[in-house]
Amino acid sequence: MIFELGFFYGKLGRSNVCCLLKQSVEKSSDLDGIAYIPFTESIDEIEYDTLKELRESNLKVKI
Repeated sequence: MIFELGFFYGKLGRSNVCCLLKQSVEKSSDLDGIAYIPFTESIDEIEYDTLKELRESNLKVKI
């Protein structure tokens, strides 16, 4: 996962990347200081927060 995150940082810029992290997964120390949105069971729980982040990044989102 860290390798892919680095790819997106390089391609999109750090301010345009946010990680979705399931709370039952141990967070690597490599993720300290990285923006992430935690969820418990399903990413459906954070749908609103994710859409909010996308809109704040000036991305057009169709629902």
